Amino acid sequence: ITVPDLDVTLLGKWACLLSRLIRKRRHTNAMVLEIPWRPLFDLLQTRWFHKSRMVLNTHKEFGLAVVSLVRRVRRFFPPGATAEIMAELRPFLCPHDCSIFKAQVLLCTFLPVEGTSDYTLWFEELLTVWDWIEQHPEWDVHFFSLYTRLAREHVGQIDWSRYLPLFFTKFLRMLDVPAGKEHV
Repeated sequence: ITVPDLDVTLLGKWACLLSRLIRKRRHTNAMVLEIPWRPLFDLLQTRWFHKSRMVLNTHKEFGLAVVSLVRRVRRFFPPGATAEIMAELRPFLCPHDCSIFKAQVLLCTFLPVEGTSDYTLWFEELLTVWDWIEQHPEWDVHFFSLYTRLAREHVGQIDWSRYLPLFFTKFLRMLDVPAGKEHV
């Protein structure tokens, strides 16, 4: 899938095939795989988030297939991948630049939480970053997804009580539930 200049249609098909192969947990739990994150990251960067203003022949299905593949294989990222991913994307976490949205999506997609305690490298920092932008449902959905994966994987290992006000506030704002008396 990381062969240079491979047709986008083939890339998408290979990504779907690999995703299907790795999808079943009962078959892959015993596997000893180590999949580097960097080639998948570079593939998304060059084909999906390219710098040129020219439109590349990149289909929506390709991006979805690669993101789906990343979601399935991130548990096979090598030890230390979390620190490398944070080092790569941390410079883009600037609230005064729209590159923060791309960095946030890539972080929430690539950060592994399964079978690792490396979440301590980003847990507090990304909660702070999450609080920078208000009333942006897509922003909240990505962070909810990341912290949901973390909570499912590390049951009983994290004391969530001090973070509950932030989570409930974000959740209520996402639902756009009125909280108080409305004056007409």
